[in-house]
Amino acid sequence: MKITLAAILAIAMMTGLALAPASAQQSEYVTVSTDMESYADGDVIVITGQVLQRHTGGITIQVHSPNNDLVAIGQPMIGPDNMFTFTLLAGDTMRHDGMYTVTATYSLHVNSPRIGQTTFMYTAMHTPGMMVDGTEFEPQYDIMGGSVMAMHTNPQTNSMLIDIESADDGHITITLPRELIDSQLADGTDDQFFVLVDGEEVPYDEMSSGADSRTINVEFYAGTSQIEIVGTSVAVPEFGTIAVVVLAGAITSIIVLSARSRLSLVPKL
Repeated sequence: MKITLAAILAIAMMTGLALAPASAQQSEYVTVSTDMESYADGDVIVITGQVLQRHTGGITIQVHSPNNDLVAIGQPMIGPDNMFTFTLLAGDTMRHDGMYTVTATYSLHVNSPRIGQTTFMYTAMHTPGMMVDGTEFEPQYDIMGGSVMAMHTNPQTNSMLIDIESADDGHITITLPRELIDSQLADGTDDQFFVLVDGEEVPYDEMSSGADSRTINVEFYAGTSQIEIVGTSVAVPEFGTIAVVVLAGAITSIIVLSARSRLSLVPKL
């Protein structure tokens, strides 16, 4: 009978371990994992796991930030199949980018808690207060592998330029207000943007498209300094309008002076 019980326990332990992904740090009594490896603001984080033996005690889920701050805690119920689920909203109490740690503590006895752990990456959607030069727009963006230094538009090419510093390969996800830049066909339907990374055309992913904005993701290599997004319309910088007024004034002055010069050359009778 002892051999039979030992064999059953061994099979159950092997089954429990097989159900958890390789990225999770496993305990022989409790496993825990997340449904994705990385999250951004607004994503729903689903934490699931399994215990080897179910008893009357509960399981405690704790989520810690990269600097070890406790950002979430809960005690989900364990089902008849020994499984548990806990969800939280990314960005709610998370104030730092980086690797977050999920710890599942299951106490068979007061003095012998069983612990399982896993991790996930969180990246906030940044609004660093960097306006697109000369405009009223401040597009939201999320960048990994680099930093955004400046944004500005070029009405002559219907493009927006993003100056970055990048030490590593990475990507930028940016939400573009349609009044800032857009790309449409003659019938008003959406057309693709033309995206350049340091002057070279690259593919991109369009994450979402709404009535007021479009969100795209562009990958870049280490050392990239500029990303250019070309559309069919772009906001004209305020300094561009002033320049037009100044130029118009200058042209008017030249015409007036030329007219006076011609009059002064007309011989008096």
